[in-house]
Amino acid sequence: LWVLSLELAVAFNRSFPFRGWIRLAYFIPTVMPMVVYGTVWRFLYHPDGIVNLGMESIGLPPLDWLSSSTWVLPAFILSTEGRLA
Repeated sequence: LWVLSLELAVAFNRSFPFRGWIRLAYFIPTVMPMVVYGTVWRFLYHPDGIVNLGMESIGLPPLDWLSSSTWVLPAFILSTEGRLA
């Protein structure tokens, strides 16, 4: 398995036509889930997002999750714990 990985790494470092497009096709399945995941959590933590709407519905004040130095770390921890569960 490591021989195949080494061959692919050497092949991607050589210059050949459409090298950029092949690299893109190879790496986009790895990168895209992280981009989507980050976008969803950014939407949830938006000042008018679902998390604040839920907090307001039970009588709690809305928080600025991603701009507050107090709440950004707990928001990050909650988002990563949800991904790992």
